[in-house]
Amino acid sequence: ETDHLVVGAGLTGLNVARTLSDRGCQVTVVDADTLGAGASGVNGGQVLQGFNTTPAKLEQMVGFDRAKRLWKNSISAVQTVREDCVSFDLRWHNGGGELAVKPSHLNSLHQRAREINERFGGHLVLFDKDEAQARSGSKRFFGGYVDYGAGHIDPLAYVHALAQQLKSRSVNFVQHQRVVAIQHNSGEGLFYVVSICRGRQHIIKTRHVYVCINAWIARLLPQLASFVMPVANFMLATYPLGRDVSSVLDDGACYCDSNFVLNYFRKNEFGQMIFGGQVAYDTSRKGPGVHILQRDMLRVFPQLRDIGISHYWPGLLAISYHRLPLVGEF
Repeated sequence: ETDHLVVGAGLTGLNVARTLSDRGCQVTVVDADTLGAGASGVNGGQVLQGFNTTPAKLEQMVGFDRAKRLWKNSISAVQTVREDCVSFDLRWHNGGGELAVKPSHLNSLHQRAREINERFGGHLVLFDKDEAQARSGSKRFFGGYVDYGAGHIDPLAYVHALAQQLKSRSVNFVQHQRVVAIQHNSGEGLFYVVSICRGRQHIIKTRHVYVCINAWIARLLPQLASFVMPVANFMLATYPLGRDVSSVLDDGACYCDSNFVLNYFRKNEFGQMIFGGQVAYDTSRKGPGVHILQRDMLRVFPQLRDIGISHYWPGLLAISYHRLPLVGEF
């Protein structure tokens, strides 16, 4: 039994648990795998403000006041991660932005940045082709912007540090226990949550359930299947770049490009290139192979041809039908 049950030990679930713990609630976090095994621990590590839309479109959806409040919340979330990194003694790298891969992309990219600055008080720095190439170390780009309120981190280290903080506050963690059903007894005011661990079925009684499982959510809540689509994305890490190619991402920021199926990249504290891209609409996370992603990286950074690949991994994430966060109550 527990008062509050959080399903999913990723960043959403852990922050729900932290909020409840701050209010003095009894909280249990249960996960089918290990801490951060989903998108939270294996993502590209970019911590960015805002949403995957323009300020104008967000205003059309929810109105100016609400759009501005949402944007402020996103800025506050990034600030929380930055402050956590200081508290947890983790490395925070400043700066995150977007680079135009075609001249035709640059106007819309700059227009979006100006809207953020003018409408929501942003401080995005716009730049042209020459500066884009100097910042990135690649001749592929035609301009872009950088937001020094954004940044990048080691995501799995962050997940583990946050979980350790919660354990010290008596939040209970149960790993390798997959929730398969949630049943509500309105007369008792209780949820009966059915979980499986090593072939054995368990029943957890709780007054509140928070489902924070991203790409796997339709398995537990099939009514959401038409709202989200699980997709696999792929990342690699090179060996440290060394002095010969130190000009790559010399400004220390992380970036993505302006393509619809985009690439994203950063350098970590060890000088490794972390490069992501490619998409597979396959929940088994069987991807195109490391050689395909390495080919994409070399198109952007041909000077890395002699740098070996140390790691390659897939990640599963959910894309919502409007590519914005979904939050709701049943």
